[in-house]
Amino acid sequence: MPSFKSLLTTFALAASIASAHPGHDIAHEAAERREFLSSVKRSSLAHCASKLRARGVEARNIARRSAQVNKARQKRSLKKRDADTVLNTSHNKTS
Repeated sequence: MPSFKSLLTTFALAASIASAHPGHDIAHEAAERREFLSSVKRSSLAHCASKLRARGVEARNIARRSAQVNKARQKRSLKKRDADTVLNTSHNKTS
């Protein structure tokens, strides 16, 4: 049978864990978070996409990525596949 002292100690530990943050207000924390997020500067470039497009940044990025893909295809001796060939390929080996 457990002793009274061990039961009292267990109860005291459980009570201290349960009351670790007394008076904590979730609504206040949510308001602080909302205020912080509204004051943070934008990290997206969506607000200046038209300026970047006008400067040719988007076109240069597309060309750069296309060149990288072509370079990788050449390095690995891969040929560009067309949609008709891919869609008409049958993997059914039983017939």
